[in-house]
Amino acid sequence: MNTASILFPTITAASVLWLGGCFVGDGEDHHHSSGAVAAVSDGSLIVDWTVDRSKDRFACSDIDASQISVELYDDAGFFGEFAQDCESFATTIDLPPGPFSGDALLLDSRGAELTTAVDLGDFSIHSGADTVIPIDFPLSSIR
Repeated sequence: MNTASILFPTITAASVLWLGGCFVGDGEDHHHSSGAVAAVSDGSLIVDWTVDRSKDRFACSDIDASQISVELYDDAGFFGEFAQDCESFATTIDLPPGPFSGDALLLDSRGAELTTAVDLGDFSIHSGADTVIPIDFPLSSIR
């Protein structure tokens, strides 16, 4: 086999690949979409809580609360449960865009419920945006 017979198919294949990106048009200015789809980014739910309207550093320890539990629901039903130290008084949960609802309650160090559930209501998460829901655990919610 000589060099020309090896080189010719290689050059021909390279030419086809190079020409494959060319577009012969009619002179009009046509805009073509690249076909790329923009990624939908998550949004964030920020649950901002108080205990009897206080964010005092002893508010949680005074009632033996060690963490908050947040249960979320979407159109399909139960979405997930999220926890955070009680003394943080806020938690950020990244979620996909869409409608949600949920509730939150305070737990002791063993995971036992200390309060009745506080309804977060219905809310929507929007791509790249924060949705802030302030809630309070009044003394009357403590079991």
